[in-house]
Amino acid sequence: MRRNRVRLAGVLVIASSTLTVTPSAGTVHAASILVTAAFDVTANDGLCTLREAITAANTDTASGAAPGECAAGSGADTITLAADTTYDVVPSPNLPGISTDVTLAGNGSTIQSRAVLRVMQVDAGATAVIRDLTLTHRFATTGITGRGFINRGTTTLRNVTVTDNSEVGHGGGIFNGDDVDDGTAELTIIDSTIDENANVPASDTRDGGGVHNHEFARLTIIDSTISANTADRDGGGVSHIGEFLRIAGSTVE
Repeated sequence: MRRNRVRLAGVLVIASSTLTVTPSAGTVHAASILVTAAFDVTANDGLCTLREAITAANTDTASGAAPGECAAGSGADTITLAADTTYDVVPSPNLPGISTDVTLAGNGSTIQSRAVLRVMQVDAGATAVIRDLTLTHRFATTGITGRGFINRGTTTLRNVTVTDNSEVGHGGGIFNGDDVDDGTAELTIIDSTIDENANVPASDTRDGGGVHNHEFARLTIIDSTISANTADRDGGGVSHIGEFLRIAGSTVE
């Protein structure tokens, strides 16, 4: 076996060219959580629903003891949805916010929510990648918040469609900003479509039918289309009062 000689401060070190690393006891391995049921329940029934998967990732706890339940999260987990499936979220409660580092692989599926507040949210302090997914709130009615997506952490949306959402506040499709406006919310939208979203007419003070970038938040939009969105006041496509905005290779109409 070939050896490499390295002299450091007068000490001769002989190192093997083959290096074996043994993980320490504290090493954290990410979990792969496969969603196996399209309906929205929490039960120890041998199935893994989207609600249970997000909770398992957030809490690093399996969703139940029965075989087939969601695996316990561990580190930066990956939640994988079945291909081309519609996941119908019940009216109450909302899906739990993503509060840990997660990749959500949508595989061309749709999350269709009837929840009161939103379809999906990433909480402050979390880093998320959401890809190949549609977020819609087709059951929203006047006076009910139907926001498609809220980002309060650091999130990348890649090949995501946010469509047919309505909101009585800012950001019918997407709201980017945190509760304390401390500048930690950062959203990157790539190869995505934001369309047919609206602010519900309320007090003529609502902005951003498609996307609203709130105070101190950072927003980047690349190679995306934002179209056919309407606002009660300003920014039918995009409204921006945040810290940073970059739009490149995109259509906003």
